[in-house]
Amino acid sequence: MKKTVHIFGILFLLAMIAVSCQNSVDHSEQQESESHSKQEQAVEEKNMADCDTYYLCDGKKIPLWRMDGKFYVLFYLADEQVFKDELAKAGGVLSNEIAWKGNSLYSYSIDMTGSGAEKFIDVKSAIIEGSYEQCAAALSSTLYWGPFYKTESGDETGITEMFMVKLKPGTDLMQLEEFAKENSVEMLGGDNNDYFSNRYYFACTRLSKGNALEMANLFYESGLFEDAPPAMTMNVVFY
Repeated sequence: MKKTVHIFGILFLLAMIAVSCQNSVDHSEQQESESHSKQEQAVEEKNMADCDTYYLCDGKKIPLWRMDGKFYVLFYLADEQVFKDELAKAGGVLSNEIAWKGNSLYSYSIDMTGSGAEKFIDVKSAIIEGSYEQCAAALSSTLYWGPFYKTESGDETGITEMFMVKLKPGTDLMQLEEFAKENSVEMLGGDNNDYFSNRYYFACTRLSKGNALEMANLFYESGLFEDAPPAMTMNVVFY
């Protein structure tokens, strides 16, 4: 009987040691996870402190660093020669030219019935390189221009003229249009895909109160809208 008690005592002790070890492992894993989270948070905070601006993804701020000497531009086909002459005169470089007759630039995904849609017909998009001083005169003859940024991973992305806004429940189209008017942003139209609803597309010009990234952030951070992603050259984020 004593031998049996002794065996059960050993088994009980081993069981307790096993539980203790498992708890220690679990606690160690939890500490490691918490430490990793703190490190990630520290890196994010440093990046946000160092970056020039950010874009929003699911409400989270993604840092961006401004690039010198590279710009996305949009100009009318009728102004193309003036634009190119000004750029060549100052020694700027032009690349990635894409011409759009009519409003085919947008009509694949947008019902082009917005009040500002007629301003974006027969246009050409391009990328130019050179210092701001070299490009300033050419930029002043564009319909719109936006800067280039680098992402955390080192990718380059230019800010196009466009961004999308999704309405929140309780926010109506009239509020959206008024907000756009206050910021001199042009409404292109709504989504022409029946699968989506309450999604509207906007475009900035040089007269807007900011580029498309700045306006997208402004719209989202107003609290009136559910989402407002900008369209960027690296990754068009409309969905």
